Amino acid sequence: MNRKSADLLNALGGVITIASLLAFAWSQIAVDGLTRRAGRVVHLAVQDLTINLGMAGSAITPGPPPVIMLPPGSKAPRGRGPATWITNDDYPMEALRNEQSGVSQIAWTIEPDGRAGQCHVVRGSGHAVLDEAARRLILRNGRYEPARDAQGRAIRAVDQRRVVWRLAD
Repeated sequence: MNRKSADLLNALGGVITIASLLAFAWSQIAVDGLTRRAGRVVHLAVQDLTINLGMAGSAITPGPPPVIMLPPGSKAPRGRGPATWITNDDYPMEALRNEQSGVSQIAWTIEPDGRAGQCHVVRGSGHAVLDEAARRLILRNGRYEPARDAQGRAIRAVDQRRVVWRLAD
């Protein structure tokens, strides 16, 4: 075997090694999150109900509520809107183990600084672990452009959503 052939084989071996590592990494990324940890496919939807602008007295009632279905293990960016505040990776492990699902209806204030506050369960899912997870995640991730009064001052407002916790069949 001459020098050029040996160099070509070494380079080819390096390319195969790198390709194998990339394939392994991709397989880990593709199954990352709840699907790999729990062996279950999870569907999570956050649905809009209403937005009431506190003391300003007006209410915004959107059209049909959007339903966002994220693929298992997805990592939606946080804080860009209510539908991104809770992802499939946030499905509580205890609820997965016990095959619990349901709908948590949550209400909270929108503080003048734009953060979610005073969060409480309006109607529970039947599973405290799901309701508490929804409440905790909304408090942690909820960010808004603050509501303003007629003089342009930031004021407290309220919002309410349903978090649908559902396991695939």
